[in-house]
Amino acid sequence: MPRSADILLVQPPVQHPAFFAPDILKAAAVLRAKGRKTACFHAGIDFSVNYLMADRVQANLLAHIQERRQKGAYQGADGEIFRWLEGYAAPQASTSEELTSACSDPCKTAHSLYRLDKTLRLASVAYYPTHLDRRGF
Repeated sequence: MPRSADILLVQPPVQHPAFFAPDILKAAAVLRAKGRKTACFHAGIDFSVNYLMADRVQANLLAHIQERRQKGAYQGADGEIFRWLEGYAAPQASTSEELTSACSDPCKTAHSLYRLDKTLRLASVAYYPTHLDRRGF
């Protein structure tokens, strides 16, 4: 029976959601070379897929946008925000497996990242003037 991990390395959620940062991978390699069993957890994938892309969360973001719009919170906002919202259609939910395995197929990678970008843009509009994208917050 395999031994459980000694150390859990966590990739913060405000990093690229499809890849581990080189520092996390380097730390895991150094620790493994010293005989420590490590496990890596990507909080960005977990946050993006298991939370942000959930239907109820997206519905809540859209409701939040509507509420803020009625209160005038978007006065002075770039018109691109509203053009984007008018054409918004909820992206199909993705899976963490899909995001990590998509790297072997450029078409799947582009499609998964496009869906993720749409979701991150929705969250950015809901909490305008913040900006959330694959590079961070």
